Amino acid sequence: DRGPCEDLRSAYSLTGGAMVNIYDFHTGELSFGPYCWTPFPNIDFWLKQEDDLILQYFSTSPQAEPP
Repeated sequence: DRGPCEDLRSAYSLTGGAMVNIYDFHTGELSFGPYCWTPFPNIDFWLKQEDDLILQYFSTSPQAEPP
């Protein structure tokens, strides 16, 4: 067992923060310090798009992913 799943381990760095250890394996707890969130530009537009378009613009390997 390597702690929390990959999505949780990378969540902080994806918000623009520096890579930090957010998991305490002694207690099994996640700890997130203060951070600054910048809203995703044009989110209303992207939420209305079809999956194929999202894969085209946001995937690093759209041909390898199912629609």
